[in-house]
Amino acid sequence: RPRQISRSAVSMIPATLIPLSEQRVALESMNVQVLIDEDQPVGDKEVSGLTRLVEHSVIAAFASGCRDRSAQCNRGEINIRICGDDAIQAINVEFLDHDYATDVISFPYRLEPPHVEGELVVSLPTASRVGPQHGWSAVEELLLYVIHGCLHLIGLDDQSDDDRKAMRAAEQAAFERLGVRPPMTEADVHHG
Repeated sequence: RPRQISRSAVSMIPATLIPLSEQRVALESMNVQVLIDEDQPVGDKEVSGLTRLVEHSVIAAFASGCRDRSAQCNRGEINIRICGDDAIQAINVEFLDHDYATDVISFPYRLEPPHVEGELVVSLPTASRVGPQHGWSAVEELLLYVIHGCLHLIGLDDQSDDDRKAMRAAEQAAFERLGVRPPMTEADVHHG
């Protein structure tokens, strides 16, 4: 059973991450709900910090994923479930007919810029395994999954080489907005 951490992103993102003019619009109009499955090793003291980082990542992804500012998504509702490998595998089987655990699954529901609605399911155990293999923490890897999933929600894809390059550039830009310098190169791309 998931613990629901329902919190609007209002007042959650420091002004240094996103310019004040963008921040006001994004924070007033975007609702981010984070649910962490109870079986995940996230202590009560860590929940609010992780929730805040996830919220920051959503806003940074949306701000970084649109080249055209008039099409930027800054309104809507995003639900994010942080779960284990068994749960994400069951979702992957049910909705995508893939019988394996994965890192992130995106469910886009509505994309009418500036409005976006969707859900993400991300695997904390996968982040815990994969992140250190690429030179960073499980939390940074989890944020990569959130950013990557959000970019899918706003229409970015990674099926062709050109699409992948655009996705990687948007991921890098989102991390820069967060003040995180990921050790990511094209060879490090590891999400499904």
